[in-house]
Amino acid sequence: MTPEFLTGLGVEAGRELLQVLAVMLGLLFVPGARPIRRYLLLAAIVMFPFSTDYTFLGSPHDGWTGGVSISIADVPMTILAVIVLAERRRTPGRLFRSFAWLFAACALSLANSTARGFSIYQLILLLQLGILYWLVFSRAIQSADDLRAVTLFLSVSLLFQGAIGCSQFVVHRNFLWFVTGTRTGQSIELGDVLRVFGTIGKPNGFACYVVPLLCLNLAMLNDPPTRRRWRLLAALVGLCALVFSFSRGGWLSAAVAGLVYLFLQFRANRK
Repeated sequence: MTPEFLTGLGVEAGRELLQVLAVMLGLLFVPGARPIRRYLLLAAIVMFPFSTDYTFLGSPHDGWTGGVSISIADVPMTILAVIVLAERRRTPGRLFRSFAWLFAACALSLANSTARGFSIYQLILLLQLGILYWLVFSRAIQSADDLRAVTLFLSVSLLFQGAIGCSQFVVHRNFLWFVTGTRTGQSIELGDVLRVFGTIGKPNGFACYVVPLLCLNLAMLNDPPTRRRWRLLAALVGLCALVFSFSRGGWLSAAVAGLVYLFLQFRANRK
């Protein structure tokens, strides 16, 4: 490794650290981000779609994982896992069984795999995601207030991603923040229009992240007025970003979900 390479690596790591620290400081002012358990959940939710990840066991194959990786969102979730384990609370059997069956079903793919090493990496990543974002995440939600806080945090994530997507559309440039390495994202132009991709780096992947959160915000619009304003703002900004992604699959799924929501609201009002 040359001194120039190490210097560039240090500058890049410092830039990534400053960006993440700025976000984490801003999250301190989000309503409901107390105590530390909720703050860690908030940080993980907001940073989950970031492209800041580090691969320490690589694979020559292309796919949804190129090896065993750790993302920036895994850090607060790992701290939260330590807190949850220290409480020595029993994990509900239904949580463990559902994850065990999913992992076992995926493990069957090893039987006919022509790339055993690659398949093992995928299973390790699945195990990592299942433990942190299913078992630990579920156990960290201990009350109705925790659940309401988490749904608000998901609205914050939608608002954050939507604001970045709308900014990319306005300046007509896909800047990829919170990214490891030299990746610049998948910039696709449709004539004079640029498809936005938030912090994910791919327009279709960005739409896949926005649509479920958009549906959640629509479903939670009956919240008290204060939170309803947050949800409505997040839904409007997220919807604009979804439109600017020019993902036809995202548009279609959002349209279907919107029609179902309007039908359910109409039926509820008639009663």
